Amino acid sequence: IEISKDNIDHMLELFERSLRLQISICKIWDIEPILMTQFNRINLNDQLFLKFSKQFPETSAIQIMGIYNSFNDLIRKVAKDSNITLIDLDKNLPKESMYMYDIVHLNDDGSTEVFEIIYPKLVDVLVNLEG
Repeated sequence: IEISKDNIDHMLELFERSLRLQISICKIWDIEPILMTQFNRINLNDQLFLKFSKQFPETSAIQIMGIYNSFNDLIRKVAKDSNITLIDLDKNLPKESMYMYDIVHLNDDGSTEVFEIIYPKLVDVLVNLEG
């Protein structure tokens, strides 16, 4: 698949529409939506990521990283625009093999660390809902 700016822009547009639709549905049903960015080890200094990126010779590691970051940035933007809770796992979980066994899947330590990030945010949301 050829990765072009038009393709990426189209994917981001569809993703944003989908997020906003899901948020609207939640609000209609009095459900408090929460968005999370995706943790990852997509980093130009990570040898596992560089090895993974070579599976896609038509796309550079820098392009893959840029696309991935664009999706997480869009999640942040939609959460802010919609005035809903964001749990930014991308920024809060260190991009290390200690937490992920590959570039996007948690190991046991990663699962524990993500729990430590998510739990306090969920408690805050629940406390504010009971208000």
